[in-house]
Amino acid sequence: MNWNPGTFEIRELVPALDVPVFHPWFDLPYAHYWDMAGMTRDAVMTFYNAQQASAHEWAWVGTQQGRICFLLECYDPQHHDIARHYEAKPGDIGMHFFVAPATNAQRGYTLDVMRHVMHFLFHDVGARRVVVEPDLRNEKVRALNCKAGFDE
Repeated sequence: MNWNPGTFEIRELVPALDVPVFHPWFDLPYAHYWDMAGMTRDAVMTFYNAQQASAHEWAWVGTQQGRICFLLECYDPQHHDIARHYEAKPGDIGMHFFVAPATNAQRGYTLDVMRHVMHFLFHDVGARRVVVEPDLRNEKVRALNCKAGFDE
């Protein structure tokens, strides 16, 4: 598969601008792993405002042709509960991403998003390792993580 890291653009999440776009995504059936279904827009806004104010968490949105197509949340595992489960080191970045509902099915799209996210985290953010901790029941994301080179 040909992959162009310029297909998407990533910019810092601006809660007042971006939450209204992706807030409805959390109520989609495939979003239940995010545990944000049923949250009000104000609650989601409060969550992302707090995240953006944190020294150890960051959020970005990915765009394609000017439209938000994914949400990217990252954190420093050294300041997160996950550090109880593995040896977190400087340069580690924990990551979650959420792809917008498809407007037209495109084979390999989510893998392309994942590849772009990895390129961004390693080349632009300076990650030395990227850590993911998907819900064990989320077989689709676990399979995607394996395709992207993650170990379980």
